[in-house]
Amino acid sequence: MRQICITAWCFFTLFVAACSNDASPGANGSSTEDSLAAENSSTVDAVSLSDEALTQLAGDAFTFAYPLVEQYRMLVALTSPQSPVFSADFNQFGAIRALQGPEDTLVIRPNADTLYAGVILDVRTEPMVIGVPEMEESRYYSVQLIDSHTHNFGYIGTRTTGNGAGQFMVAGPNWRGETPEGITQLIRTESYVPMGLIRIEVKGENDLQRVHTLQDAFAVTPLSEFLGDEAPADAPPLSWIAPIGQGDEWNPDFIKVLRFIHDELIEAHPTETALFKRYLSLEALLDDPAKREIIRIAAKQQYQATESEQDQLGQMVNGWLLTSAIFGDREHMQGKYQMRAEATYYGLWGNDLEEAYYPTAMRDANGEPPDASMHNYVLHFTADQLPKAEGFWSLTMYNEVQLMHANEIDRYVVGDRSAHLQYGEDGSLTIYLQHENPGANKESNWLPTNNGPFTLTMRMYIPEDTSYQPPALQTAD
Repeated sequence: MRQICITAWCFFTLFVAACSNDASPGANGSSTEDSLAAENSSTVDAVSLSDEALTQLAGDAFTFAYPLVEQYRMLVALTSPQSPVFSADFNQFGAIRALQGPEDTLVIRPNADTLYAGVILDVRTEPMVIGVPEMEESRYYSVQLIDSHTHNFGYIGTRTTGNGAGQFMVAGPNWRGETPEGITQLIRTESYVPMGLIRIEVKGENDLQRVHTLQDAFAVTPLSEFLGDEAPADAPPLSWIAPIGQGDEWNPDFIKVLRFIHDELIEAHPTETALFKRYLSLEALLDDPAKREIIRIAAKQQYQATESEQDQLGQMVNGWLLTSAIFGDREHMQGKYQMRAEATYYGLWGNDLEEAYYPTAMRDANGEPPDASMHNYVLHFTADQLPKAEGFWSLTMYNEVQLMHANEIDRYVVGDRSAHLQYGEDGSLTIYLQHENPGANKESNWLPTNNGPFTLTMRMYIPEDTSYQPPALQTAD
């Protein structure tokens, strides 16, 4: 089973756990942004295509549909009471109450910096108002709003709206009203069932109760209730069709799921109306075994190409994988279907780069994967090299299976909030990365490793420089 969250990102951990097949009921490898965008100006009758042309169309359709189909699978898992990862009903927040540690093995690369909460909105009949409590001026938080395409269509929080209390109205594509009095901001979405992910900074174990209070102060209110008006008639219940299971992503029925998404969950963007028509024309071929097999093979080839290439995710500098701006809003992601597919494979629900930057150390200064059974390491920052972030920055250690590793001092993350860190007189900082305790004079700056291969992820919330390059890990023996 492939876990969704890998290497550079760790998203809403409970949600990512839904990558299991049990969490839900029931090409050619040459697609380019230019070819996909060009197709938007024409339509095609799939029934009349040659096998070669059908292979091309099916591969392109898979690239376009993959993020929507994956988002749909997670949506069903999180809102279906029979699912083992059921989170909450529509328009209700679900929250994670504990910081992650070595005992948490359900998902990889867990985050020990923030607590999460999440909500899946249903705005088919009326907008929903997200009520946000006032935060301390020094505390980072964000509400990331994600649509059915996996686009980040809005942010509420420290970077964008500040830390004051507010009422933020999320309106679907069919809403035509005026922004009412008392609403801080109107945020529009082209999805009828968008989701929101809340991250709240935690300043250590003693801060948990305060963060729980903040989590509990978030609210979702239908606009009619917010205004004291009569509620509109309920929308009909959503009758989910079976999602595509993990490990079967190339199942030709992804076209049926795309049809459901198109008809029930979104209003197609004007620039993609023709694309949807073109790709959904494949639906007429799904009952033909020979044509269905062509679609399956093309989709699998495209999936494998997306899995292996991932050439748009970032670059390696000083042994660190530096993530690119592969997540964003409609404007940023417009026409970038291959990049969107690669980002989806790498991890759902990534932040805009301006919101969070996640360099991950994959190699040391010698170009070798770090291995604490062979070397001790140091990470040395001059005063000018220290990360700069308006929110905060941290470094989290992960073992060979991308989990935190139990150690004698229960330390899994260090950063600018770590009171125990000792800086040099010149403002420099040295972090000791090794399995054995380096001794009393260095223990304050020790980030323990497992006794084997490891990786290190830096998290910078509201980075001052989204092209920041951390120094290389140096061997110290």
